[in-house]
Amino acid sequence: MSADVHFQLEGFDEWVAWLRNCQSSELQKMNERIGRALVIQGFNNAARHTPTRTGRLKQSMNMGAPESYSKVKATAELVEATYGSNVPYTGYVELGFTQNAGQFVPGYWSGGKFIYVKGASTGMVLTGKTVAGCHMFEKSLDDLRDGDLTDITVSELRRLFATLG
Repeated sequence: MSADVHFQLEGFDEWVAWLRNCQSSELQKMNERIGRALVIQGFNNAARHTPTRTGRLKQSMNMGAPESYSKVKATAELVEATYGSNVPYTGYVELGFTQNAGQFVPGYWSGGKFIYVKGASTGMVLTGKTVAGCHMFEKSLDDLRDGDLTDITVSELRRLFATLG
């Protein structure tokens, strides 16, 4: 499960004219920083929207965590940021699922929670209900679009201007 971030910013016409005169290596470095910041903020946003039972999925939402993955591709003209989780059930939590009606699941109930125990003689029979997804990566992208991207980009442009000019 992953989220790709592709945005186009508008309203920076005067800065764009100035940036065209910059060395492309400086722009690439800036775009790499923007990409890394997008991944970090994207993970933070996704983690805020992730339900917690064991904490495994939420723990995977950190750049460099063992069960996370991220990739930043940056040139002077482009930034692509991809982030996601390799936890096997991430897709079920993100998108939801429908139970197989009549399927027996071994385990027991404790404190209002069902505990799965492979091979147990007790358990429950699934009803076939649909479990809604949490859409944590989708919400993460909305958060990035709704202000995080602009804040990160403006901060990096100010840093670039201070460095170069």
